[in-house]
Amino acid sequence: MNTGFFKGNRVCCLAHARRKFTEALASDKELAEYALTKFNALYEIERRCKQEKLSYEQIAQRRQREAVPILEELHQWMRDQYMTLLPSSPIRLAIAYSRRMV
Repeated sequence: MNTGFFKGNRVCCLAHARRKFTEALASDKELAEYALTKFNALYEIERRCKQEKLSYEQIAQRRQREAVPILEELHQWMRDQYMTLLPSSPIRLAIAYSRRMV
């Protein structure tokens, strides 16, 4: 798993992945909301780091402590869900896009 998810070039990918799940809300609200809850938790970690004006080292420590477990849980959830969904479903397409990122 790529735990360097928050490096500069990956932040945009996280935003795109989140958008894919937002687009999938109409077709599978329960699964899309689960993923969005996890993405929102990651964004909340970043918001708190900025608000607290943490150093880069402190941010890295917080990400390891708080974000990595969320990313690992999200990654496992995506793996579990992926094979149970129809190939053309918007939620599976969101998962497929996101799995390349995490």
